[in-house]
Amino acid sequence: MLLILGFAACTDEGALHQQEQGYLSLGSVMVDVTTENDYMTRTLTSDPQAPSASDFLVELIDSYGTVIKQGKPQDFTSPLLLFVTTYTIRASYGDAESLISNKPYYYGETTVTVKANETTLAAPISASLQSAMVSADVSALNTHFTTTPKVYLSTSSTKVELRLGSWLYLKPEHNYIMTLEGTNQAGIAVNPTLKSWNPVKKTAYTITATPDLPILTLPNQQAGAWAKRLYITPATATNSLGNPITLPQGTVYEVIPESSSDWSAALTSTSDANGLQVITGLHSNTSYKVRARVGTIVSSERVITTENESTIPNGNMETWSYTDGPKDSWPNNKVYWQHWYARNETSETTDGWCTRNGLTTSGNKNHAYKSNSGTERTSTCYSGSYAAEIKTIGWGDDTTAASPWSTIKEITPGELFLGHVTDINSPFYGYPFSSRPSKLVFYYKYIPSGDHSFTVEFIVKDENNNTMASELFNGTSQSEFIRKEIVLNYNKNCFTKVATLCINFNSGTNSKSEVDEASVSRSSRHTGNKLYIDDISLIYD
Repeated sequence: MLLILGFAACTDEGALHQQEQGYLSLGSVMVDVTTENDYMTRTLTSDPQAPSASDFLVELIDSYGTVIKQGKPQDFTSPLLLFVTTYTIRASYGDAESLISNKPYYYGETTVTVKANETTLAAPISASLQSAMVSADVSALNTHFTTTPKVYLSTSSTKVELRLGSWLYLKPEHNYIMTLEGTNQAGIAVNPTLKSWNPVKKTAYTITATPDLPILTLPNQQAGAWAKRLYITPATATNSLGNPITLPQGTVYEVIPESSSDWSAALTSTSDANGLQVITGLHSNTSYKVRARVGTIVSSERVITTENESTIPNGNMETWSYTDGPKDSWPNNKVYWQHWYARNETSETTDGWCTRNGLTTSGNKNHAYKSNSGTERTSTCYSGSYAAEIKTIGWGDDTTAASPWSTIKEITPGELFLGHVTDINSPFYGYPFSSRPSKLVFYYKYIPSGDHSFTVEFIVKDENNNTMASELFNGTSQSEFIRKEIVLNYNKNCFTKVATLCINFNSGTNSKSEVDEASVSRSSRHTGNKLYIDDISLIYD
């Protein structure tokens, strides 16, 4: 489309003075408002903000580059008396140097040679759009945002909002980035890039943002299913072409009972101290449906079953068995000690609570200071009828009882641990287990002989005997029973199944003088530290 404004061309030949001068009559300014279209955009045939010819600045420039005259086309209605030479006539509208503008930039020029003693009519000036044009249509995204998102154009030095329904004009051959800024339905501020390009002049770009919605894929979640919580294995995302993309910000994970379809009542994930997504408040040994969601986009569902709240055998310390030591010779026929078992059988070859009693009674002497149980049943308890008394004892075949000058061959801390014993010199520490507890709780009191402490080991291991989490507690003197809670820190090791549970109570070391208490009586004992343990349980939360 051409817009034309003509200049008047009246000539007074009698006004010519010399051969080196002549008259110049300017032709019209023709404005070419047509545009090309970027192949990715809708059709646009002309610049909607094109200027009229009367809006142009016209400049007359001599062969030395000097501006002889400038003004609007209407300022050049009369012929100009000029020296004979070649002139350039320029017509422009807008700012040639502005990178991003609300107004277009048009430019055109022509050259003309003034002849002596003649009136020369300049050819029309054809001015065309020198800018690139850009607009954006994001209406298809509105339902995915809390409010209509804003569109921005930026360069390395400037950033301008592109108002929807309007055009911005760009200086060609520079790099521009178009971004979208808004808050999505998940409440997350996002700013994706819509286009990055070097636009071409006289080209109209209408960027239409379509919701290339991510496709969420949720992997199997069973590995992270604990008794009362679910650690999430993150979803992945692809675009409509199946190409991997970054998981959208604001993706959440939801859980409902398998029998339910009411996702409005779902439990949702939060981020824990290690940056893992976790859902709490679940019930043990229960099936749930899990999905990923961002805004209104959801993944397919996965089904998981939470672990059991597995318990510790004989955690209340009420079940005990024992065998008597050898009887004294006639006529006493007395038994001075028992070999105790923290279970309902007199063997520790199967998994359960074990002691080092097999070692400390291995001499099978009828003197209690030579053979005895370091761990045994006691009525000194927190609740119920019994607890475990775990003592550090002196023992051995050649041990004597003449406190404080006794000979003590061996000093062994008492232990109560989960495992089994097939070799008294090399017990196995660990109990087959399939649930992941978070805490160990027990009640204790401790009467040390000297300045000593007892220890409690709390460990879980995987099927390859690798430690998944472990804690070591050191306890000191405590005259009355108190509750102790040991928390296991799995760090990020939350997706490996437990195979072995290790719990070991140890009464602590003593010196010879601290255990040398036995008299000549065959029933007397060499004892040191005494640890009382009751009501052992695991917590799942």
